[in-house]
Amino acid sequence: MGTTPLNARSLTLTVGGIEYTGEVSGLRIVTAESDDRPLVAGPYDEVDYVLTATAVQDVADMSSLWRAAWERGGERADVVIYPYGNGVSIQGEVFIKPVVGDAFGGDANPSASGRFTFDLEWPFTGRPQIVGG
Repeated sequence: MGTTPLNARSLTLTVGGIEYTGEVSGLRIVTAESDDRPLVAGPYDEVDYVLTATAVQDVADMSSLWRAAWERGGERADVVIYPYGNGVSIQGEVFIKPVVGDAFGGDANPSASGRFTFDLEWPFTGRPQIVGG
């Protein structure tokens, strides 16, 4: 049996059907113990899942992830995360939290390729699912 490890160079994030490949780095799904413990807990009921990432601030592009986070804060959206060239994805619904922290701008950078970034932390509304494979 062969293995297909995740490609660390390129993870693709799709939010509400729009793909954000070049804008995102540090894409992760992180878990933490849930504050909302049900009376009858299943094996995964005590875990919260959160989509975290660092993305480029692109104010001018109406279809940028920054713009989606800025304008769609408070909404829910379907997300798909998949590594380039891999047929398996992680899918679920997230709650888009408004841009917080360095929402606009940042420290000056003398490099012509320097870009301002922002961090996002969007909680999943349930356990994300593995699709494909």
